[in-house]
Amino acid sequence: MTSRSNNPKSHERSISESQPSQDRAQKNRGVYESFLKTIVEFNKKHNTPIQEQPQIDGRPLNLYTLYGYVLKAGGSEAVDENAHWLHIATALGFPGQGHAVSDIHRRCLREYEKEWLAKRRASQPRLTQDLSDKTMVSSNDLASSASYSKELRVSYTPEHPTTESSNDDEIHGIAAAKNPYKPIRRTLDTFVGINPHTASMIGKDATKLRPYPTFQELGRLDIQGIARSIESYLPAEVGNALDILTVIAGDRRWGLPLIHCGDLLEVLVECLSDSLAYISCENTCSIVKYSELVFDALHSSSRYKESWLLSDTNFDHESAVQRIMSIMTILRNLAFTEINQEPIANTNQLLSTLSTGIIAFCTIERTAVIPDTLALDFAKDCVTLLSLIGGFVVLDDQEQFSVIFRFLLSFAPLSTPVTVYDVSALLALNPYLAPAIDATAKIFSRDEPNRRLCEDFLSIGSSVHTWSHSTNLMMLATAILPNDLTDGSIHTISKRLPLLQHSIIVAEFAADMTPVSGEIPARWTDETMTCCLRLMVLWKSMSRIMLPVSGMTETESTAMKRRIIAVINLLFSKTGSNAPVGARGSKRLWSELKTLIQFAEAEFAIF
Repeated sequence: MTSRSNNPKSHERSISESQPSQDRAQKNRGVYESFLKTIVEFNKKHNTPIQEQPQIDGRPLNLYTLYGYVLKAGGSEAVDENAHWLHIATALGFPGQGHAVSDIHRRCLREYEKEWLAKRRASQPRLTQDLSDKTMVSSNDLASSASYSKELRVSYTPEHPTTESSNDDEIHGIAAAKNPYKPIRRTLDTFVGINPHTASMIGKDATKLRPYPTFQELGRLDIQGIARSIESYLPAEVGNALDILTVIAGDRRWGLPLIHCGDLLEVLVECLSDSLAYISCENTCSIVKYSELVFDALHSSSRYKESWLLSDTNFDHESAVQRIMSIMTILRNLAFTEINQEPIANTNQLLSTLSTGIIAFCTIERTAVIPDTLALDFAKDCVTLLSLIGGFVVLDDQEQFSVIFRFLLSFAPLSTPVTVYDVSALLALNPYLAPAIDATAKIFSRDEPNRRLCEDFLSIGSSVHTWSHSTNLMMLATAILPNDLTDGSIHTISKRLPLLQHSIIVAEFAADMTPVSGEIPARWTDETMTCCLRLMVLWKSMSRIMLPVSGMTETESTAMKRRIIAVINLLFSKTGSNAPVGARGSKRLWSELKTLIQFAEAEFAIF
């Protein structure tokens, strides 16, 4: 206060700044009072008296502002047609009161608006004619042009429709210079008549009402009670027990230790065996290639027909298929826990049950109740399970060995090798090639009795039969080996070293199991077969990898290179000193093999 009184200039400046705002407020108040007086007089003259100050929920409604909003929207008829009363009510500060605002406008302003618009339309041709005459004025007649623009200036002061007040255009303000046209935009909050937010909330609520609980909602479980429910063979009890086990086995944060679960594993295998009895077939059928299973699942309509309502037998088959897929999923997920792998592998009748399942799901003449998609899912679960428990599997039956061996060979990319090959694309198209290689290395590399069963299996049958299985085995081993030596392949090899180690084990096993006849190794060493060529590229690339990488030390890298040379030397010794005939470039490849073996003898002294 003291500073203001001591500084007269600042006091005068504050008074001068506040004076225009006060003048504008007084002018607006005068315009509103004039407009309200005009409206009241107009309605009295037309025998429709109104209140001077309409109210909504006890709050006054400004008729002047309402009239301006309606005119800017194109008139009351346009507002009615576009249903914009709710927007106007929200702009006036009365959200949700569109009907009340529309009713007040109809009682107080509708007739006045109609008469004013009629007068406006009647005077529009005269204004257009005057405008065309004025545009012909000379360019130097600035005074007359200025006076004409002043005559056409539109103001915002209200006017009675029957008078010539200069305030008429001030009220209705439609000049393009001051109020350019702005289209009304509406945000779409629905999709084909459905509110997305509401639909999303309904979907979330429906998800919460699923028939099975989450792992956190299971609470305290009785494993023995679950096992007894499975043994009861009541459809509802078995289904509920398998659903609970699926939830438990699918949660990776906690592994279910089977060694503390009593006879749960035996009960699961027994239920799997009994379910397979409904759909088992003879072992004479050939196993379908994995690529054919994928093709059938993607490009053909399912052979499954929902006819179980008309037949009790088909209903039993359908229930059996559902139980089989559920138990296979449970066993696969439980096998990811390391302490469960040995108990699962040592379970009685597991391998025979898996062999029966492979024949039922992965053969050409499988029953029509099994759709193609479920056959593919069974193959994926089975090869993953064999890969996890392969280190503890002991085969003592020739029939079981034959089924599992042919099943793993079905994951080989082609029946015969090709020259053009993309390893990255192959792994992308067949992601289960790696588990097949891993399972083959773990199961068939054991000394006894698995290797003895393999020798007996390859020695039985014709030479065509032996060549086919041996070629598929070698192609399975060398499928992921590099094709050429580039910087990109070096990086890829360094990432796949653990899998490549298993591939070399399978390749050594295939070379060792090959008969000494010489025909098959001669085909392998041919450049068009690319088997030995891939082994050579891998051996050369090992020296360019910076160690340690992927958990491999220098000692492990040296052992892997020795194993590669051992495989090549084994093929060389079985083939003989003569190069194979009938293939382009085979002599050059054979000379490179000799040079590589001599270099390895000097470096490692392993032969």
